[in-house]
Amino acid sequence: MKFVLIDEASPLLQMMIDKFPDASRGALKSTGYWAMRKIQGGIQSQAPGGEPYAEFFPQKLRQALDRVLRGRGKSNYPPMGRLQRAVKYQFLNSGARGMSVVVGWTSASAVRLGGMQQEGFSRPMTDSMRRAFDAAFQKLGLKTRIKATTTEIKTPSRKTIPPMATQLSPQITDQFETTFKKYLLSGPESRSPSGHKRQYKVLTL
Repeated sequence: MKFVLIDEASPLLQMMIDKFPDASRGALKSTGYWAMRKIQGGIQSQAPGGEPYAEFFPQKLRQALDRVLRGRGKSNYPPMGRLQRAVKYQFLNSGARGMSVVVGWTSASAVRLGGMQQEGFSRPMTDSMRRAFDAAFQKLGLKTRIKATTTEIKTPSRKTIPPMATQLSPQITDQFETTFKKYLLSGPESRSPSGHKRQYKVLTL
């Protein structure tokens, strides 16, 4: 998602933005950080933008599969894996009236995996994968077996960025304006929360 400094700004606010570019820059970065954290929280909640993800494999089954396939398992499998940490924001500056922030995926692997998760995908059920599932069920003390007629593993679509953009877009102008006014009053010392210190390059939305 992308938001530009002058979008929907009132004439008075635009005048103030032009007059105080440092406060504008700090407020826009803070708004980008705010949006980033909201999207990360949406992923963590498993219902970004209020739209619940399709169900994931149970944690215990994921752990049993890991132990069968890799000889080890993790204690926790967060929703969308590491994708939550791959959501960042990037501040862009092409002049006082061209400042903008983009929020999205920041690595090639996140672009690929995020796209797959959002669109949904399937993988063939190979003989080795079938045996792995059967062994995982056995580890859990279950008599369940993958049916012989099952030919693929389907991962349903799990939208993340679009529903969060829909939810956050109406709030962005107010968020920026509130932070901008705070920066005007507080001065430059308080304009750089820890999330602003490292710069990221957003590759895609």
